[in-house]
Amino acid sequence: MREDIFNKHAVQAYWSHVSLARRDPATFCGMVLRDERTGAEIEMQEFHFEWHDLLNKHRFVVLFTCPELGKTQQLAVGRILWFLGKDTRRRYAVLSATQNAAKKVISVCKSLIENSDVLHDIFPDLKRGELWTDTAFEVQRPPGIKDPSMQAYAADGGSIQGARLDGLVIDDVLTADNTRTAYYRDKIDTWVKTSALSRLSGEAWVAFLTNVWHRDDAAHRAEKLGWTSRRYPVRTLGGTSIWPKRWSEERIEEFKTEVLGPPEFSRVMMLKSRDDAEKRFKQEWFEACLAQGEGLSLVHSFDDLCDRFPDLSESLQINETIRRMGGLPENLMIISGVDIAVGKRSNSGLSSIFSLLSKPDFSRQILSIEAGRWSGPEIISRIISVHDRFRSTLFVENNAAQDFIIQWALERDAHPDLQNRVRGLRIHAFTTGSNKLNPFYGVESLAAELAAARWVIPCESGTRRVDSQVAEWMTEVLDYSPDEHTGDRMMSGWFAMEACRAYERRRRRTSDPTRQRLEGGRAVVLG
Repeated sequence: MREDIFNKHAVQAYWSHVSLARRDPATFCGMVLRDERTGAEIEMQEFHFEWHDLLNKHRFVVLFTCPELGKTQQLAVGRILWFLGKDTRRRYAVLSATQNAAKKVISVCKSLIENSDVLHDIFPDLKRGELWTDTAFEVQRPPGIKDPSMQAYAADGGSIQGARLDGLVIDDVLTADNTRTAYYRDKIDTWVKTSALSRLSGEAWVAFLTNVWHRDDAAHRAEKLGWTSRRYPVRTLGGTSIWPKRWSEERIEEFKTEVLGPPEFSRVMMLKSRDDAEKRFKQEWFEACLAQGEGLSLVHSFDDLCDRFPDLSESLQINETIRRMGGLPENLMIISGVDIAVGKRSNSGLSSIFSLLSKPDFSRQILSIEAGRWSGPEIISRIISVHDRFRSTLFVENNAAQDFIIQWALERDAHPDLQNRVRGLRIHAFTTGSNKLNPFYGVESLAAELAAARWVIPCESGTRRVDSQVAEWMTEVLDYSPDEHTGDRMMSGWFAMEACRAYERRRRRTSDPTRQRLEGGRAVVLG
């Protein structure tokens, strides 16, 4: 009896969904589409519903997405089939980069029309028509309609001849080849407009689905013309995976470090377009810095640096007495730049601590990068830990958050030991303002140092694979734009770099005999 009731309720729920799917394309996709790998029902994600909602409200939409989010299946297959189910007289097309990709979309649509019982429950009249090829098909419909119900074209396959379209999906038509130069960008943009967009009927809709290639490619041009646009990188603004089951953190890191590398990962997965003429930082600048750091790695502390790299320790004149006394040689300085973001919400920024070693030859070696969403007590604990482990001088951005953290630590209700340890920190305020954009002392001044190979970036010998935090920092540097938020690791690295510069300027003055005179047995800097 209970089983009969359960079955009855299940049947009622199914037909309720069928009724909803006839009215809503997202519900239709959730019921009809199948996972290509498992054959099971797809798991509709929030962004899938958002795509359909955007196209319900706007006729012209550009979606920039990372791979494997299901954009082709949702919009080139599911949405077009839903519209055909609603009105078999309509005509649609899909544009792809290659003939094979175009034919695959047609093949999936034909298979569902012929074999999906669920589709037939939703739209019983959506059936195979007379035309049924690998590039176009018709569904059963009233006579007198000359164009196919759906057709697929490739960028390498010529023009769309004579067709009128009620809907168009431009599906990954942009490639490295057709966006490489201005000539090819103009060529593909013209082909899309003259061969496809010129065929649209009065109420037609267009979905332009693409990855990010160049700031002046056809998709970005459409965006500039006023098309509604959205971006769906593999990580959300809060830093979490957009689809954890499809893109786990382990898989994301693998793609970043082993499959694509940081620069291409930034474009393909994080949707950061690159225009080499506009970039402030170049990938090749990192190469010389990585070469200098081959065989080195990030370290946990000053003692860890000495123990793991004895040759480096000897060259820096670090002896046991210095290590035991807890100091540094006179010609060395370790600076830790601290960028604070208070809060642990997924949409809050990262706090970051970037430790740099200023060496006798005025080069800088990255020792450690830490970043995360930390609470106030965690930030204080980490600042103290870095200070003690690296014997470093701390430079913290002088803003309201920094003031709050330090004042909070010194409140009378804080633990006395914590108060004493905070008071003992070598900590300085770093004030940011217009100096951030100064070409000589601002964030972009890092470009000159990288180009001159002033930095030592630790990496594996041979592969030059870097620590994940270094990879994140490199990505933030390569993606830097003065018009956008500067990466948190890049900011803390800038604080450390500027503090190193100030120390090095003092060291140069005191070591220059032409700028010194003796007074009472000690050197006094002139000027």
